[in-house]
Order: sequence, then C-alpha cells, then structure tokens
Amino acid sequence: MNVDPAYDERRIVYVTFVNQSAVPVQEKPMLKTLAICYALMTLLFGIAFFSSIAMATEVYPCKPDIDPTPPGFGIQELDPSYPVEYRLQGGQIFRIPYGYGFRARAEDVNCHPETSRFRFSFWMPDLRSPQKDPLGLAESRPREDNQAVPGQNQYIVLVRFVERATDADYADSKLPSRWFRNWIDLFEQRYVLRPAHDGLLQIIETGRSSLFDPPVVSTQYINFEDDKEEIFVDCEVGGSCRLNIYYSDLQLILRAEIPGDAFPQWRAVKDGARTLLERWMVK
Repeated sequence: MNVDPAYDERRIVYVTFVNQSAVPVQEKPMLKTLAICYALMTLLFGIAFFSSIAMATEVYPCKPDIDPTPPGFGIQELDPSYPVEYRLQGGQIFRIPYGYGFRARAEDVNCHPETSRFRFSFWMPDLRSPQKDPLGLAESRPREDNQAVPGQNQYIVLVRFVERATDADYADSKLPSRWFRNWIDLFEQRYVLRPAHDGLLQIIETGRSSLFDPPVVSTQYINFEDDKEEIFVDCEVGGSCRLNIYYSDLQLILRAEIPGDAFPQWRAVKDGARTLLERWMVK
C-alpha cells in the first residue's frame, strides 16, 4: 500500500478501501478530543449509575441517637420515592415508597425493617401518595400544592395497619368472618341481613325486648362473596368508616379509614389497597 509521505504516520488512524484502492484518512485533533471526552463521560456515568443502585439501602443509614433539634432537620428532606423496606414477622417483604408510609426521621427510617405491622395512606382514585402525613391533618380532603381542590370522589385513605394473617387466625377473632360471628352472637341469632351499598349486607337485629322497642339497625356491614377476601365495615353515624379487609390469598389483613360520604366506594378502596400491596410486595 502506497501512502503519501506528506502524511504524518502518527496521524493516520485507519484506512478505508474505495474501488479496491487504499485511501488513508487523517484524524483531526478536535474529533480525537471529543472522542476522549465522550468516553470519559460514559465511564463516569456508568460508575455513578451502578453506585446509586448499590447504595440504595444506604442513603439513610440508621442513626437513632442523632439529636433531632438542629435547624433544617426533618422528614421534608427525604425523597418521597425512596423505598423503605418492611419485613412482616413470619411473612412477606414490602418496599414501600417513603411518601406512602410512616413519615419517620431520616435517621430512623431504616431502623426497624422487621415489624409486626405497618401503615400507609393513598389518594383515591389515582392511588398517589399524599404530600403530608395524613395523621397530622384534620381532614381527608386537604388542598395540596400544585393540585386542584379535591372533589367529592377524591380523598385520602388511611390504612391504620397491615398485618400478616391466615385462615387459622379465625380462632383468635382476628378475621372479619369471626367479628361477624361475635356481633350476631350479641343479638342471640335474632338478626337479618339487608342489601346495602354495592354488595354489602347490613346487619339488623330483629329481636325486641318489648312491643315498643324498635329493631336495632347497626352501622356494620359485611361482604363474603369472594373466597379470597372478607370485608367487615363499621361506620360512625355522621363520621368515618373503617374497612376491615382480609386478603386470604395474600395472607394479609388491614384496617382502612375513609370519610363517611365515601362509603359507597368501599369496593374501589378495597381494590386500590390490594393493587398497592401487590405492587410493593417483593416477589
């Protein structure tokens, strides 16, 4: 191959063949510099990316003895999407975004990974996390930053606890079906079940101690139509409603609190809570 001697051999980086003849191509200094910079940036990005994955559980190490009083200290500094791990005793592992769960201090958030129960909250109907901890709010429809005023079908569901449960817990009065049995025992089997909201049955006592005593119409409701779920609902007159839900296939039981006027949407709340739990469960 004949090469023009005017070319500096150190500057010839490769040879292309056109019409079966060798054509030397000269590298330009600017392109070489850009190539080196690109390679370095790619390397640094790769190191940073894999380092962030490796340190995901070390962003907020447990430091329970840190003084919580310095200025600027608080939960506002935590990323709402940061995954907090909860391991139910004898049960499943969940990785729940910080914005949904208990708003612990940064120094405490990873101090109690194993627990008998945990809680979380979410907005209906889009299942997003609240901007603030609902336990510190006086209402279930707070106005949040950069959000419209909540409508009638928009509210926060406060899941007071999630625990591991199995069918064997019936004997310990832990399941809604057992609660129902205990409730009707108070009526000495004198009760009827009246159809209520979207498949719920309302418990009504029929036995009366005298002719003038009206039947007791409770604010308790049940639904056992799905063999994978049990629901016992208890509402306060003019107040909130508590949904006690047992997901037998997930081996979980929870208690969720919703505003009383959202009671007809109990089924959507039940399904929303299941969706989030299945999303966070470590397979």
